[in-house]
Amino acid sequence: MAAQGKSVKLYEPFSNEILKRLMDEVDYEAFMERQYKKLEEKKKFVSLDEI
Repeated sequence: MAAQGKSVKLYEPFSNEILKRLMDEVDYEAFMERQYKKLEEKKKFVSLDEI
């Protein structure tokens, strides 16, 4: 049983890295969604020179 506890501790930094990468991915997806919304708004923009 004690060996199992040690193996869990061995993988703990690895699991933290997985969680960090998942959170980074979520942040990236949210960032990209915001960028696409800005791009769509920019496409709707009409310059005063064009009016």
